[in-house]
Amino acid sequence: MDEISVKSEMLKQNEELVHCLQNELVDVRLKEAENSVIMSDLRTRIQELEDEKRTLRESVVDNSVAHLQVFTATRQLYYYLLHYGPPKV
Repeated sequence: MDEISVKSEMLKQNEELVHCLQNELVDVRLKEAENSVIMSDLRTRIQELEDEKRTLRESVVDNSVAHLQVFTATRQLYYYLLHYGPPKV
């Protein structure tokens, strides 16, 4: 009889251990899923910031000498056309 109670107690402990390990596994998988969502959100945010940076870089006015020369020539042509009209051919 004593041997049966010992085996019964061991079986109960093993079942408790399995239950604890299953709970721990569920917790780990939940944390892994949460981390996966966070990583996905961060990748999306990084892509958005890179796109915004690219857009800002492309929209910055070019203050180089060549750009200013083209701007000045365009303004002069506009002024000429405004005051004298299109050239007569």
